[in-house]
Amino acid sequence: MESVPLPRAKDGFATVIDLGCGEGALAKAITGAKPRPKIKVHSYDLHAPNELVTVADIANLPLRDGSVDVAIFCLALMGTNWLKMVEEAARVVKYGGEVWIAEIKSRFARTKTGQKEDGPSKEPKKGKGKKKEKNIKDDTNPADAFVEEQEGNVDQNRWAAGEQSFVEALARRGLRLKSRNGSNKMFVLLDFEKVGTRCSQGFQIPPKPDMHGRISKKFHTEDEQETDEKSILQPCLYKIR
Repeated sequence: MESVPLPRAKDGFATVIDLGCGEGALAKAITGAKPRPKIKVHSYDLHAPNELVTVADIANLPLRDGSVDVAIFCLALMGTNWLKMVEEAARVVKYGGEVWIAEIKSRFARTKTGQKEDGPSKEPKKGKGKKKEKNIKDDTNPADAFVEEQEGNVDQNRWAAGEQSFVEALARRGLRLKSRNGSNKMFVLLDFEKVGTRCSQGFQIPPKPDMHGRISKKFHTEDEQETDEKSILQPCLYKIR
């Protein structure tokens, strides 16, 4: 991936939180680096195998609002309350800060229900409804997508519609996709920037100017959810060897 500067505080230090960190590998790497970079790493998990890890529920962090430059989820959105984890990261990250997510590709459904990869499906023709319905069902099966990826039959940079749904869900929480790297066979890396601020109506998101340079305020609220967001991430699939 292209090297880009980290968001930092005025003192030149970047405060990074590693959520669901396991043994705190990132903190170990940073503290052991010479010369030591200007990065403060705070590691959180449900268990603390060493002094670098703080015991905490990553859906309820002991941190102030807007106190963090970068939040990292490395294969950490495993709980059914993963949306709460994302919302908590959005709370503690500063405006203009970032949320980095590394996730297994097979967790994203290949398409949304009733939608082909090239866009929304059309109404089935008379007498062909059952066949169309079967095709949609097959397309949304994450196990099929997993097998395709294992056999190398998938364009690694191709987006699954389920991944798009994931990006949209985070946008409703004030996190806008900044970059994506899908070059790995198994994993996708997503970098989000916090561009929304919490308000009574939900998250206020500053949209990009239109073709005339006009900007209007926009709000993302919970009422905008068109899908069952909890089902966007599928259970992890493992290949038996």
